[in-house]
Amino acid sequence: MQTGQLNEDFPAEYYMEFKKLLHTVAKSPKVIQKMPSDWKGLTAFWPLKGKRFEKGKGLMVIGQAVNGWDDHPKNPGYGWSPSDIPSISDSIIKSLKRYPMSWAAMQFGNKQIKKNKNDIKKYYDRNPFNISDVYNTRWKSPFWRVIHKVIEAIYNKGIDDLWSDHICWSNLYKISPYKKGNPPDWLCENQIESCVELLRIEIETWQPNRVLVLTGENWYAPPNKKFSFHERLPKEIRPIISWRSEDFVQGVGYGQQKEQRWVITRHPRYKKSNETEGKFAEQILEAFENC
Repeated sequence: MQTGQLNEDFPAEYYMEFKKLLHTVAKSPKVIQKMPSDWKGLTAFWPLKGKRFEKGKGLMVIGQAVNGWDDHPKNPGYGWSPSDIPSISDSIIKSLKRYPMSWAAMQFGNKQIKKNKNDIKKYYDRNPFNISDVYNTRWKSPFWRVIHKVIEAIYNKGIDDLWSDHICWSNLYKISPYKKGNPPDWLCENQIESCVELLRIEIETWQPNRVLVLTGENWYAPPNKKFSFHERLPKEIRPIISWRSEDFVQGVGYGQQKEQRWVITRHPRYKKSNETEGKFAEQILEAFENC
């Protein structure tokens, strides 16, 4: 498997904005002063597109942020300190682009991890490589379990197939703690302007038919408009959403681009005791059908 080649389709302005984002965060006094040592540095995320994603027809999934996504090249198990970033921003971007969208399927359960360990080793970039260190998307991630159920229903692909290759995937925030947790307000504040612009370019470039925002309304469209991606997206991209207040699905609507349907949900980790991930997926599919 050749990695990275699928993530070259953004225009030059995307690379420039991403590099600007890295430098803005690295030079922020708040980030330098407030970053806890137990974060083990910062990590970043470059959006991924699967080999089978169809421009104008496919599903785009949007999450909140990542943890432990990419290691420091000289210090595995740690991210980057702000002081590192300006001098290695180009190599950070190059490293982030090597991941294939098929990773989520290849790491979906012990059987898949063992089956695909040689391909996983190529992008996992750990030396020595230990199969026990590989993140198991089936057992550890309600996010990917729900996405798998949605993809399986839409494309009729089971867990033995590279189901995640049918989608493109991004996150609202591109820079986050390496070790654990979502970016706090002071880190979001230093990147939201660039992250909104990057999301705009992603949507315009990939032109998904369905956009699934698995972040919770409080992340995508919080009351504080300063942090609202929905309010900040330009009108030609911003979807027209009908908001709900009770269900797992919190908002449904359509984008300004032709036949683009949007569904905004709670994050799957916040399911109630009487809810199942199967029901979550059913509600998502029903919402897309009725947009």
